[in-house]
Amino acid sequence: MTSNPRFDACLEFLLKWEGGFSDHPADPGRATCMGITQRTYDGHCARRGRARRSVRGITRDEAIEIYAELFWAPLQCDRVSPPLDLVVFDTGVNMGTSRAVKLLQASLGVAVDGVLGPQTLGALEAQRAPLPALVSDYLARRGGHYRALVARRPSLGVFLGGWLNRLEDLEAAALTSISPPL
Repeated sequence: MTSNPRFDACLEFLLKWEGGFSDHPADPGRATCMGITQRTYDGHCARRGRARRSVRGITRDEAIEIYAELFWAPLQCDRVSPPLDLVVFDTGVNMGTSRAVKLLQASLGVAVDGVLGPQTLGALEAQRAPLPALVSDYLARRGGHYRALVARRPSLGVFLGGWLNRLEDLEAAALTSISPPL
């Protein structure tokens, strides 16, 4: 559907973790399919003049449109070096775009406001830290956010193991693409 090989590669990683339909009572997003919440899907259908329907019936093409329009583009992943693009994109989908940007800003050492503007993009272009160190710092912050979230809302503890497994897989995918095995 898209002609962007980086988006396609990042999407494949994402869809490995954002599988089929789920409606877990402890999940604040409630009903989701392919990682898309009912609320997000309702907005997508409305923007396209389509009747509202259950997210359970979302198509892969619709999910791709949503991921491209609501996550990849706003996070300006085309301007983020691989594999940091994967890390930021996956975080945006899992935690929201503002949180993804805040984690990036904290890792870059710039003002943390959740806005991916000139200051953050400039810091990204000028970043001196080796990319593996930046990726590892970002992912450590993401893991810390998960733990803090569970500490504040213990009912979310049911998801912590899965979140941390996803984070470990993401780190392996990102760091392997930076330093491929010999």
